[in-house]
Amino acid sequence: MKVSAPKTVNIHETALAATGVARHIHPIAPTAWAAPVLWLTGLSGAGKSTLAIGASRLLERRGFRTIVIDGDALRAGLSKDLGFSAEDRAESVRRASEVAALCSRAGITTFVALVSPFEIDRANARAAVGGLFHEVYVDTDYATCRARDPKGLYKLAEQGKIRNFTGLDSPYEAPAHPDLVVSTMSEDPAASILKLATYAMHASLHSPLESLPAASA
Repeated sequence: MKVSAPKTVNIHETALAATGVARHIHPIAPTAWAAPVLWLTGLSGAGKSTLAIGASRLLERRGFRTIVIDGDALRAGLSKDLGFSAEDRAESVRRASEVAALCSRAGITTFVALVSPFEIDRANARAAVGGLFHEVYVDTDYATCRARDPKGLYKLAEQGKIRNFTGLDSPYEAPAHPDLVVSTMSEDPAASILKLATYAMHASLHSPLESLPAASA
């Protein structure tokens, strides 16, 4: 299958050089014990991890405790027993959401960068985290992600070497009402990171403990 792609900025090569935007975030440390979970969802290659890492670094410079839970890191460890079936994806999201909830309770602003293509799985993640869950849609189309293909996954999938690949032979259900939309197709990489970091900082400063789901015995 031949897919033409628009010319686009390679966010994976440029976004982490966004140190120049740090001065635009006011140096205010969080006071609440609880912390938000920023759940970045989008196609592979959309720039989820790049945005999460960049925003995390900006917040850390302002005194926030942060962590990035990345899909690749999960598959290398906690979820290395899982594949790409709908059932395995649901379990991967469940594990990530439970880890994110624990980090949130510890007062750590948590960025989760996971394709998480199905609405029901993201809804379950929101339920696990509670009111501190913020869904961030990294809106980047298939053609753009395929043109980037930083891990070579699209090429392998189109050769039939990866089954159930999101956007090709497995659907991606875009969020209907995300809390934040970041488009890495039209926005400058540094601006996208700043947008996410600013949103995350505001969420961190307004994260009451009452937003947490009740802890199980």
